[in-house]
Amino acid sequence: RSDKLFEFQVISDLHLDGVNEVTHERVKTAFTQIKEFSPQTSGIFIVGDMTDHGYENEYIEMFSIIDEVYGENKPYIECVIGNHESINGQTYNELMSLYNKYTGHDKSYFSMKLEGLKFIALGSVKASGEGVGVRCELGAEQIDWLEQELASAGNETVFVFLHQPLKDTVSGTLSSLNQSWDGLNDVEVSRLRNIFAKHPKASLFTGHTHWHLESERAALIGNGSDANFF
Repeated sequence: RSDKLFEFQVISDLHLDGVNEVTHERVKTAFTQIKEFSPQTSGIFIVGDMTDHGYENEYIEMFSIIDEVYGENKPYIECVIGNHESINGQTYNELMSLYNKYTGHDKSYFSMKLEGLKFIALGSVKASGEGVGVRCELGAEQIDWLEQELASAGNETVFVFLHQPLKDTVSGTLSSLNQSWDGLNDVEVSRLRNIFAKHPKASLFTGHTHWHLESERAALIGNGSDANFF
């Protein structure tokens, strides 16, 4: 084992709705704890369902909580699209317009460098009102792009973020236990698993299931023959 290089946090499913005080305080507590436990964090990645309906006031609520906790010394923060960002029936273009306004991204997928390593965000190219529902559709173009991004990273560690988990990876998606809270169609899952198997130093972080970390498989570790799934 080497010395620790850096820290980052991954959280998801805040479901802020602008009116629920319990949820508001819970999210505030989460960011307060991150600030306390990791004052030198390199970044916080919010993996979807920041909002409960995709409304603008819900985005405002989230960033107001972050401002309240961190003030002017906010860490690097990235937000990944979840199914609840589009649950109120808006079109995908309307969804992306609001997402762009508050995150600065004009696509649901993008990559960045942090601490010298590649971080990749993935997201649905359709809104829930366009036939996807709680699930996600990445599309061939995005999956091709992901494959190229991973290839360009070579043998380096890569961190990937997607709201919905892949079938038979983590708690809530295990078909052997009749769990079905995965989030992509079988064709895309098959292709993604094949791609990730070629990159055992990649780690995919997902949310969506609401299963806690004491569940029977909070992580699937590839042990050099596959990627890692959290």
